[in-house]
Amino acid sequence: MKKNHKDYTIVRRHFITLFAKLVKAVFFLIIWLTIYYVTLNIKWNLWPDTTIYVVLPIILVIIIYSFIKIIFAFWENYNEMMIIHNDQIIMIKASLILMDDIEVIDAYRLMKIDSFADWFWANLLGYWNIVLEQQKDNVRIFHFVAKPYKILALLKDQRNKVLDDRRKKYLMKETDDVIEDVRDSVKNIRNY
Repeated sequence: MKKNHKDYTIVRRHFITLFAKLVKAVFFLIIWLTIYYVTLNIKWNLWPDTTIYVVLPIILVIIIYSFIKIIFAFWENYNEMMIIHNDQIIMIKASLILMDDIEVIDAYRLMKIDSFADWFWANLLGYWNIVLEQQKDNVRIFHFVAKPYKILALLKDQRNKVLDDRRKKYLMKETDDVIEDVRDSVKNIRNY
């Protein structure tokens, strides 16, 4: 998912990750319904204490677990993002329990930008992983990105713009210094 704004772009994970986690939670709810149905149908075979003290607490734990999985799925899906700013890439990974992870990467420090897909389903559904290789062998991977070719083009354009700006800024200073040094040396030669 990609949202364009004037100065930045927000990249979120592919919806398929949220869908997969919701399917797992629904699977646990189906298990709950199955256990409840079986318990009601064979209640006369079970002891009443077994139904009250064993089966119903198990059902309650499964219900609570499945709803907690749903809450965490939504939270993780909407709080793991990459923000592409003019000259920086901000990677945010937030969670309810653990400490939040916010990483700012300068675009000029990127050495290589790449993407890859695992297996057939990733290619078919269009979710890939983006790999950002930085200087000093730091590698950052942003998993499950929808339409990665657009994000790759945006990142490469951003990197090229930042590198061109840095070249102009620093090369112009160097050439001005060289010209001044040449002028000073010519003046010194004339004075002798």
